[in-house]
Amino acid sequence: MKSPAELMLDIEAHVAELDRVGKLLDAAMDTYAEAEAQESESKEAYDAAYDDSIAAQIEQASNSDERLPSDNKMEALARVECRTELQTLSRAQRQTKRARRLKEKLEKAASREGNMLNGRQSELSTLRVEASATPAQQPAWSGQAA
Repeated sequence: MKSPAELMLDIEAHVAELDRVGKLLDAAMDTYAEAEAQESESKEAYDAAYDDSIAAQIEQASNSDERLPSDNKMEALARVECRTELQTLSRAQRQTKRARRLKEKLEKAASREGNMLNGRQSELSTLRVEASATPAQQPAWSGQAA
């Protein structure tokens, strides 16, 4: 078992690391929120452009007294016309996924550091209790029992 001084140094190191990870996590959460907002805006823009394209195709067919193209053909033409919006949406989705992964990774790191900090604090507490106990109260395994 480590000495109390070594445990205090470990605790300080874990606190510093937990602070560093916490700051990174705050930034990652902000980035994730921005990425989600961007994805939502991109999705709305794509949906609007897609719907406008379908409506324009229907209007064009009805104005020219032609038969409506099949649903599959209208959807394919709409996707071609909305290619830019679709690419923007795909990019936003990738950014959101990346930001979410980073946020989750930092949350796990913060949890791990917190658990390690709690463990070191428990060790230090155990040493304090053992140090304050009389030899008769010492457990047999401590080597200080009476």
